[in-house]
Amino acid sequence: MIKRVLLIIALFSTLCLKAQNDTLLLSLNDAIVIACDSSLDAFIAENTFLKEYWIYKNYKAGKLPFLDLNTTPVDFERSVEKEYNFIDSNYYYIDNQSVTSYLNLSLNQNITKTGGKVYVDSDVSRLQNLSGNTPVQYSSTLIRVGVEQQLFGYNPYKWDDKIQPLMFEKSKLDYISSTIDISLQTINIYFSVLIRKQQKYIAEQNMKISESLLHTGKERYKIGSVNNEDIYTLEIDYLNAKNRYLESTGNYKKSIADFKSFLRLSNEQNIELYFPDSLIDIKVLAHEAINKAFALNPDLKAIELKLLNASKETDHAKKNKRFNANINASFGLNQTGISYNQSIENPRDYEAVKLTVKVPIVDWGMAKAAYKIAEQNEEVTRISCTQNKVNLENEIINTVDLFNYQFEYVSNAKNVLDIALKSYDLVVQKYRHGKIDLTMLKMSNDYWVNAQYSYLSSLQTYWELFFKIRKYTLYDFVETKSLSDSFDENFLQIE
Repeated sequence: MIKRVLLIIALFSTLCLKAQNDTLLLSLNDAIVIACDSSLDAFIAENTFLKEYWIYKNYKAGKLPFLDLNTTPVDFERSVEKEYNFIDSNYYYIDNQSVTSYLNLSLNQNITKTGGKVYVDSDVSRLQNLSGNTPVQYSSTLIRVGVEQQLFGYNPYKWDDKIQPLMFEKSKLDYISSTIDISLQTINIYFSVLIRKQQKYIAEQNMKISESLLHTGKERYKIGSVNNEDIYTLEIDYLNAKNRYLESTGNYKKSIADFKSFLRLSNEQNIELYFPDSLIDIKVLAHEAINKAFALNPDLKAIELKLLNASKETDHAKKNKRFNANINASFGLNQTGISYNQSIENPRDYEAVKLTVKVPIVDWGMAKAAYKIAEQNEEVTRISCTQNKVNLENEIINTVDLFNYQFEYVSNAKNVLDIALKSYDLVVQKYRHGKIDLTMLKMSNDYWVNAQYSYLSSLQTYWELFFKIRKYTLYDFVETKSLSDSFDENFLQIE
C-alpha cells in the first residue's frame, strides 16, 4: 500500500494528539492529518489514484515482450464434404472424420517507434483422419521469425508514449491536490466548530451579564434611579439571552458531532479544538508561484493532455484519409512427417511475405471531412486551453496578493478584539454605576461580538488562502520544496 504520504503533504508541522481528562485536544494540524488519513474523501482519493496507477502499470507492461501459449488440444470434426477428383474431373461427396491438435508458443514485442510488431514462435500440429487408412501426420515449425508493420498508417504506440506518462503524472498530482482539498474542507468544518463554540461562549457571557444587570437594575429600581420600562427591557434581555444560550449549545453539539463524523472519530470521544492563531509570517512572490504552478498544477497537466489528445485525433484522421499498406513477413524452418520426431528432422526453409494495400478511390469526402473536423477541434482546444492558462494565472496572482495582506489583517483584527473587549468591560462597569444608559451598553456589546467573529473569520481566511496557494502550486513555501518530491520520496511499492 501507499505510505501515508498525506501526513507530509497536508501538514506544516507534525501530528501531536494530547489527552487530558479523556478529552482529545486537536489543533488544526491534527484535524488535517486525521482527515487526510481517515476521512471518506481520503479513501476515495487513494483508491482513485490506485486505479490510475494500475492503468499506468498496464501501459508499462505492454512495452515489454510477452510470451503466449496457444493450444487446441482436440478438434474433432465429422461431416460430409464436397471434393474434386482430378482423375475423372468430377466432384464427389465424401465422409470426413478427423481429429486435429495444435500447439503454438510465441514471443512478441511491439515496436513503439514504428507501430509494428516482431515475433518469434514455434508450433506443432497433429492430424488424424478417422475415415480412411491415412496414417497420423505431424507438422512442426521449429522456429519462425516475423514482423508485422503498417507502412504509412497511424501509430498508436507513439501517442501512448506521450500521453500515458503524462496521465500518470497528472493522476499523482491530482492525488496530492485532493489531499489539499480535504485540508480546505477540514479548515471549513474546524472553524465552523470554533464559531459555534464562540457563539456558545458569547451567549453564555451575555446571559450571565444580563442576569447581573437585571439584578443591578432591580436594586437601582428600589432607589428610583431606573423606571419600570428599563426593568422590563432587562428582563426581556435576560430571557432572550438565556434562549440564545440554549440554542447555541445545541448548535455547538451538532457541529461537534458533524466534525467527528467527518474525521470518522467515535461519537463517545470527547474533543476540544485549539485556536489556530499561530500564523506563518511568509511572503509569497506571485511570479514564483506561477512558475511552480506551471510545473506542477494538475489542471495545467490536464490542459497538456487535452492538446495531446486533440493532436492524436488529428493525426489519426490524417493517416486514415490516405492509402494504407501493411507488410507481414516471416522466415523459419518447418517439416512434416508421420511421427513427431520425423517432423523435426531435416527442417526445410519457410518464407512468407504478404503485402496488402488499401487505396480510397471514392468515399465522397468522408475521410477529408473527418480530418477537417479533427483539425478544427484541435484549434478550438488550443484556444480554450490558452484562455484557461490565463485564467489560472490571474487566480494565482489574486490569491497570492490576498494572502500576503492577510497576515497583517489578522493582526489588526486581533487588536480590534482586544480593544473591544476592554471597552466592553469598562462600559459594563459604567452601566452598573449608572453612568451610561442601556443603548450604549448594547452598542458596546455589539462591537465586542462582531470583533470576535471578525477575528475568527480573518483566521479562517488566512488558512484557506495558505492552502489554496498550495493547491495551485503543489509547493511548500515554508519548507521550500515540491509536494511532488515529498510524494516520490515516500512512495512504497504497491503490491
